[in-house]
Order: sequence, then structure tokens, then C-alpha cells
Amino acid sequence: KALAAREGVYNIGTGHETDVNEIFEHLISTAQAMGVKNMPAKAKHAAARPGEQRRSCVRISHAQKVLGWQPKIDLETGMKQTIEWFREGGEVRNK
Repeated sequence: KALAAREGVYNIGTGHETDVNEIFEHLISTAQAMGVKNMPAKAKHAAARPGEQRRSCVRISHAQKVLGWQPKIDLETGMKQTIEWFREGGEVRNK
């Protein structure tokens, strides 16, 4: 109900630019540290495809302004929480 007056599209992220290779390395090292098996040892690179995204940085200013939203966790913590969520079955929980 509170968000009904604030419809629209909101980018949610850290607000910091992150290279896709950095995201991959964080994901692999985090998953391995958490005991996830069968993770690739290293990235497989091929020629870039037209339109392929090389890095990512979402603009969070709209969510900050309209919703008063601020990032509370960093990328690595978010990855740990996401991996744990998948391990628990990936169900949406109401808090």
C-alpha cells in the first residue's frame, strides 16, 4: 500500500561500478568458501559479442530520492546471502 503511490522502475544495487570479471571472481571465491562444489576454476573468455555488457553500475538515485532507499550491504555480503537463499530452496520469505 505504501508503495502504490510510488509506482515505477527502481534500480537497486551498490551504486559502485563493477566489472563482470570482478563479479565472477567474487562469486566463485564466495561460493567455494561456503562449500559449494563444482564451481569453475577460472573464467572462460571468448570474443566479445555485439552489445555484450562488460561492466555494471546501476543508477540508484531514483530509489534514493523517491523511496529513501540506501544500500546496506556490499556486493560480497549480498552474494553470500544469495547463495544461502538458493541453498535454503530459494523461497520468498515475508519478514
